[in-house]
Amino acid sequence: MAKAIATCTCSRCGASFERSSIQRNRTEADSWEAWAKRNFTLCGACWMADQEAAEAEADAAYPPITGGSPKQIAWAIKIRLKAAKSMRDVIARRPTDREKDVMRRALDEIVSHTDARWYIDHRDDIEDGPIGGIVNTGSNEFWRDLIKRCMADANRDNG
Repeated sequence: MAKAIATCTCSRCGASFERSSIQRNRTEADSWEAWAKRNFTLCGACWMADQEAAEAEADAAYPPITGGSPKQIAWAIKIRLKAAKSMRDVIARRPTDREKDVMRRALDEIVSHTDARWYIDHRDDIEDGPIGGIVNTGSNEFWRDLIKRCMADANRDNG
């Protein structure tokens, strides 16, 4: 075992920072250090600022969350963004257009809520995700009811 320690420089703020990894031998450790120096271009603070900016940009597409303290609103935003990403991943895996339509409707319903309390109260249900998709939402009553409503809406709209 060999420990690789790469001293990198942030391309944005110029700060020096280290990244480390345990490798099988010195050759692999040296190779990893060279790779890390080329690929780790942002320090932790700058990387975090980029992540927060990306979250803010993604959240701007949805209605603003209100009805809570600043901490509750921030927490609700994180829950909503995680749910939206998870739902988009589920939509991408759906085999039929009908299933995709139903899941898009479910996503639209979830992100349309503006009360922070709603997201916090439903966080466990939302984070579980639609287990089994449309056909079988398992024992999660939240998803089962949501998918049923969205299927009924899709049937009504598509005749």
